[in-house]
Amino acid sequence: KVSKRTLIRWYQENPIPKDFTLEEDIRKSEYWERWQEWLRRTRRVSPRYKYEMEIDVINLWKSLNKKSPHLWTLRDIQDYFLKLEEKGYSDNTLRSKMVHIRSFIEGGLRRQDWLTDLSVSRYEKVMPEVINYFPNSQINKQISNIPPVGYEVTYSYTYRGQKRTHTVIFKDETTRKEVKAMIRMFMSTCARISGLLSIKIGWIDYDKGILLKIEEKGKKGKKREWKNIKLTPRCKEAIKEYLMDRYDMKTWNPRELVEIHGDEKLFLKSDQKYREYIYAIIQFSHDIGDPIVDQDGRAWTPKRMREEEKHVAHLYRKSFVQNLRQAGLHLEEIADLGVGWDDLSTMRNYYGK
Repeated sequence: KVSKRTLIRWYQENPIPKDFTLEEDIRKSEYWERWQEWLRRTRRVSPRYKYEMEIDVINLWKSLNKKSPHLWTLRDIQDYFLKLEEKGYSDNTLRSKMVHIRSFIEGGLRRQDWLTDLSVSRYEKVMPEVINYFPNSQINKQISNIPPVGYEVTYSYTYRGQKRTHTVIFKDETTRKEVKAMIRMFMSTCARISGLLSIKIGWIDYDKGILLKIEEKGKKGKKREWKNIKLTPRCKEAIKEYLMDRYDMKTWNPRELVEIHGDEKLFLKSDQKYREYIYAIIQFSHDIGDPIVDQDGRAWTPKRMREEEKHVAHLYRKSFVQNLRQAGLHLEEIADLGVGWDDLSTMRNYYGK
């Protein structure tokens, strides 16, 4: 036995940590398991998107001092979003977070009665007033300005209030040719980066210059497949140069290439690595005094891209559409040339201004 005074003194000298909790990690709770099962049965989401959903739910749990979800109240969640608004989060970001939290409330907590008061419509989906893109001349400049082998490119940008610095090196000539082929493929197919990473070597008819198929995720995560996309002569040549270098081919023999390596991926690296290569090209061009510019002549830098175009590789998709519009094609014609347009109304809303 100890006295009350002794206990008080002991707790003053050994305060309880602010993050102390008797609750388990939310990821070990029945509500988390119930939510995961609900997602498997009702939604088909990519691993990357699922990870983003989980992070938003975990951040909410931490902000509520890690108390068990069954103790949450509707007001707790409303106050959480008010704090995010005060911190200056954009409507698009808040809208995305609300979608993720609502899914946990519906599938994990099973509190559908809260959803009316946690409306996504509170946050307006902001459409850009200006669609930035790379003019064709700047695409060709990017190809010319791929940094030489062994050259270190260092760039910085601010991410969530913290400065991040990266150093990128093109280690060999094969990597330079791979990135060149990637850019040409972007501008030949209008694909998203996930679509490019799906392509296998055997999916290309090298004699006719046709991409036989490409896979992307459409609405609600459903896999979509597009077939027989005509490749530009520059894209076809860039792929040929890259594969000959990759497999040390003395002469170009596409039939033998497909027989031996047909099931291998065309682009081997991660989407993040390819984004870093794009940043490196932008920074290198700026360093040598020959910057890559947008349609209005404004110079691109990694910092500007992080602030204005977070989905870096998506700029090529915008450039595909806008350059063809400048050439006089209608949106319906452009949709037939590229991939990923499962809803023309979305294309009209975004590019139809």
